[in-house]
Amino acid sequence: MIDLDREIDTFLQNPRNLELSCFIGESIPFFVIVSVAFFINNLRWLFCISSVCFATYGLNRLLKFAVANLTDKPYRYLFLHLVLSIVSIGTLRFCTPEEYAVNYYLHPPKVISSLLVAISCQFIYDSYEVLITGICKSVFLLCAQLLSFYCHTEVEKKRQWIAVMEKVSVMTRYTFNTFLWIAYLRTLPSILRVVLSFLYVVTKLLILCLHLNSLVRVIRHLRASQSMVGKVISEEEAMSEGNAQCSICMDTIHTPVVLPCKHVFCDNCISSWLEMNSTCPLCRKPIRQHGDWLHANGSSTLFPIVF
Repeated sequence: MIDLDREIDTFLQNPRNLELSCFIGESIPFFVIVSVAFFINNLRWLFCISSVCFATYGLNRLLKFAVANLTDKPYRYLFLHLVLSIVSIGTLRFCTPEEYAVNYYLHPPKVISSLLVAISCQFIYDSYEVLITGICKSVFLLCAQLLSFYCHTEVEKKRQWIAVMEKVSVMTRYTFNTFLWIAYLRTLPSILRVVLSFLYVVTKLLILCLHLNSLVRVIRHLRASQSMVGKVISEEEAMSEGNAQCSICMDTIHTPVVLPCKHVFCDNCISSWLEMNSTCPLCRKPIRQHGDWLHANGSSTLFPIVF
């Protein structure tokens, strides 16, 4: 066994180690005092950050649960999500410190001298956009449910529209934070300001082009009535290949979808199955949705878009 006291004595015999130990011992009370003071002075701001993080995470899970149960008419979950999202926006507005409460989108400043201010403003308005997007999704799904906007195969359509809304939201978040960082880069000397601003704008345009390409691709798939998990074929083709009955609902097949493993199911049936599973119901081969439909389950991109 290691003799701890002996090891400590050996360590402290070195003058440099002894000096380091004294420095750490003397600094700990100072850091504790400063940390307590920082916590007290920024209690409102820290409460704002923690409450928004918990709220967006919880609302994200609630909306995913509602989307996964669209066939059961989850009105109460969608209404609850809508109400809690509105309450979260009000809480965020109330807890936001006055120096960050300026409407930076409608009246952007020409210069932001503090990196902390830029990051804080980005966090606040990124949170606003996530919550507002969630409200839009809830309203869309509530209207679709109440107006009977779907038939037997329209559940997947609504999920696809949810994915489109999320992609538009992400592009909006990438676009609207541009002026924040341009204003921050204006604090640099003239040459550096021009060079770094140019590099930032070019990089931002490349990122937006990638997201725009993904959005266009998703809309094309949506208009072409393509499935998120396989290839859509006609009912005549399915019956001619001996797939007149869906193995999930055990009924006549509707809007047949051929999976990569060549098994055929109803589009709505296999979409509902894959909400809870990741394999083919018959052969258990892993089935993956295309990355463009990552957020068709109602989830939001919770990673902060700071660039």
